[in-house]
Amino acid sequence: MKRPFNKHIAVGIIISGLNNEFLFGRYDGTYKKEIYRKRINFLGGNYREEDHSPEGLFRREITEEFSLLTHKEGPFASEEEINSIRNEILKKTTPYKDFYITIRDNVYPKSILISSVFLAKISPDIFELARLNINAGRRIVNEGTACIVNLDEVVSGKFLLVPTAQKIMEEFSQVKIPSLEFTSVDYIGKPRKSFSDYLAEFEITRRK
Repeated sequence: MKRPFNKHIAVGIIISGLNNEFLFGRYDGTYKKEIYRKRINFLGGNYREEDHSPEGLFRREITEEFSLLTHKEGPFASEEEINSIRNEILKKTTPYKDFYITIRDNVYPKSILISSVFLAKISPDIFELARLNINAGRRIVNEGTACIVNLDEVVSGKFLLVPTAQKIMEEFSQVKIPSLEFTSVDYIGKPRKSFSDYLAEFEITRRK
């Protein structure tokens, strides 16, 4: 029997090549799902019909998020700086793991998704360029904001992750991370070459 899922996402663990610091996105106070406001999440996003593979989806999302094409409230970093950060992430992106995740919270009684996760260990110089702009109040992404967080800040609960990211970070770091929701996760191999490669084992269904 095929395993059901509601959606497929592709996200990236973006880590400094120097230490245990991570570049996350952060939802602002206007995010539509109130329970997730001010929480941090991996950069990436949801499948669209135009996407052919998990890696293609992730690369599209990074290209869109680190861009001035859809200029929102600023101030923003310079286009050259944003391009440098984006290009370094894309250059260093490698497949990490696929996860089959079930979430139960007060947003949805039950949500099941496949998360294709990629790893990008970026150079300290580019990571510091991102930090410089973030600390100066200049945006480097179009949706929400970006933030740099170390593992201790995640483990202590100073920064709360959304449910999917919390379980993935636990697996990646091998330490317990606080969560407000019930979430279960299964490792299902590496990100596959095409979305069609999942159809023998999984089928899309409506969220319950």
